[in-house]
Amino acid sequence: MRGGHSARDCRGRRFCRICKGRHPTVLHRETSDEGKVTQSNENDVSTPSESNKQTEHNDQAKQVRVNTGRANRSDWPDKLSIIPVKVRCANGDLIPTHAFIDNGSTATFCTRDLLGKLTHRDVRPTQIRLSTMQADDIMLDSEIVSGIEICDLNENNFVSLPPMYTVDKIPVSRENIIRNEDLEDWAHLRSINLPELEVDIGLLLGINVPQALEPMEVIPSTTEGGPFATRTRLGWVVFGPSTGNAVKYVRVNRVNIEDVTLDHLLINIYNQEFIDVNSTKKGPSEEDRCWMAKVEESCRLTDVGHYEIGMPFKDQSPMLPNNRKSVVKRLEGLRKRLERDERFHKDYCEFMSNIIQMEYAEEVPAMQLVEPKAWYIPHHGVYHHQKTDQLRVVFDCAAKYQGTSLNDVLLQGPDLTNPLVEVLIKFRQYPFAYMADIKSMFYQVLVPEKDRDYLRFLWWKDGNVRGELREYRMTVHPFGAKSSPSCANYALRRTVTDHDGQHSLEAQGTILHNFYVDDCLKSADTEEELVKLAHEVQGVCSKGGFELAKFVSNSRDLLASLPVEDRGKKVKELDLHRDSLPSERALGTCWNIELDSLTVSVHDKDKPLTRRGILSTIGAMYDPLEHKQTCGIRYNTHATPRPGMSGKGTGRAEQTQPRQRREVCSSPRDTRSKETSHESQGDRTRVLDSDEPTVEGAYCC
Repeated sequence: MRGGHSARDCRGRRFCRICKGRHPTVLHRETSDEGKVTQSNENDVSTPSESNKQTEHNDQAKQVRVNTGRANRSDWPDKLSIIPVKVRCANGDLIPTHAFIDNGSTATFCTRDLLGKLTHRDVRPTQIRLSTMQADDIMLDSEIVSGIEICDLNENNFVSLPPMYTVDKIPVSRENIIRNEDLEDWAHLRSINLPELEVDIGLLLGINVPQALEPMEVIPSTTEGGPFATRTRLGWVVFGPSTGNAVKYVRVNRVNIEDVTLDHLLINIYNQEFIDVNSTKKGPSEEDRCWMAKVEESCRLTDVGHYEIGMPFKDQSPMLPNNRKSVVKRLEGLRKRLERDERFHKDYCEFMSNIIQMEYAEEVPAMQLVEPKAWYIPHHGVYHHQKTDQLRVVFDCAAKYQGTSLNDVLLQGPDLTNPLVEVLIKFRQYPFAYMADIKSMFYQVLVPEKDRDYLRFLWWKDGNVRGELREYRMTVHPFGAKSSPSCANYALRRTVTDHDGQHSLEAQGTILHNFYVDDCLKSADTEEELVKLAHEVQGVCSKGGFELAKFVSNSRDLLASLPVEDRGKKVKELDLHRDSLPSERALGTCWNIELDSLTVSVHDKDKPLTRRGILSTIGAMYDPLEHKQTCGIRYNTHATPRPGMSGKGTGRAEQTQPRQRREVCSSPRDTRSKETSHESQGDRTRVLDSDEPTVEGAYCC
């Protein structure tokens, strides 16, 4: 296409390789023997547009899926394994035909022309759905034919055929039949006499007819790549090329049939129609991939048996401003509260002393006090609203100074936490269950020394708030850094992969799928299985430095097999032979261990008994399994107020006496009666306390 370059003067002219015409080989077109125009590409192989076809057959409760493939190559056909046979239905007349033996087919087919010649046949109409890469689904009529048998031409050996499917045409022709003259080029096959019939190919025998394919005698090939022959019950079959010349015509047929239940097909249809079935699970973002690369590079199992993971900074070594003065000012407010609240001071000092003694934190060496990359984290203490005797010190990694914070320069990482509802549902799957958690999970993952100066904090030695402030730094991932949950979950999962094959798949699967952060909830079908699994999971966790403890279970055998220090606080001092098992919190719900039921606690506030008030109370319930139902309210606007209620016939009612704490019970594993009073109302259940005033029409379960 250069300027001044014309086809007449071109010396690099190219010709068709087939006909030597002045066109590219890929555009070559020629007329076949039947007068039809065919087209070949540069490699003389057709495009794969016809190579993947899918046929589905619907027969009452089951469906049959047919996958076929075909590739063609011109110019003249090669020989295939086709044998003359006779076919009949029951005791009818024998009809001569040819059978194509296809080792790549899992089904057997016959043509409609052959079917029309058979009498007394068992035929069931059906439909076949054909799908190709070039066309949408096409519904075709077909039949299932049963009770057919075939034999050799001498009528000595009969073979019963499985149910067949009808087609208009078998994808081979008479030109593919091997004749006696084709064997003249092969001396070792000249002794074979192949009967010749002038009939079409009416059958395709797949591998579901092994009696017809079983070799009785074999004549091996005498040259590399030459043909060989086998004698079957139906006669001699020759395999391989019929000439030593290069083959110009290639035909590949593949048919696969498999039974698929209707349920599976419906599921596949739904998954194709509703492509958002898994849309709740987000794919990894670019930041997640970056976090994963940094964590995988820095993660290692240390000599002390704990994993060490570097802080996943967005940049390699972020430069943060010196915020020590800001933290000292904030610490002054903490000092005043410590002096004012003796209990708070005692619990705070105990927590700080514990993390230093456990080496979760260390005092900064004097030689490293002056560090340009140091960042100081303010901290404060909080009590759990349901564990008022436990104080947790939270390191405020989100505290900003000059517009930035530690969390701003950290990658949060992917959400490696299992869905809470899935964990709870699996927990209710079998009759015996246990619950345990990892002690100080975040503090079991170490931080390399090069990153520890980003985790400095100030504290008074021995908790003396009138003394001099000392500088400390965390040696583990702190509670408050946005990267800590992902790092801890990664280390726990890494424990499984690093010790793959050393423990059972059930134990490994428990760690991967039955943990919600540091809480393990697992159930088993028998107590023996539960005891074995609990100890094995505990052993796997210990190899990563994680201590699984605080076990509670409805299996007394499991509790008895554990050391007292590994049991939950409420079951440590129990007499396992006589005492009832207590209730324990399970991911926000309450697990009544003795009755094996999950309950949802309702702490009523001073809400009016109106639609808005009742719905507000229901909405405030934490119910991850959604066992509560919306309440319906029906009032008589002229009704007399009930005792304990005040109303003026306006359709509203208010309660004047204190409300009681209620529990909504759910027990998929146990249907025994609960401590609360239940009144059946169709498919609903009214849950009431004995001294609670009733509201007509208000139900929840």
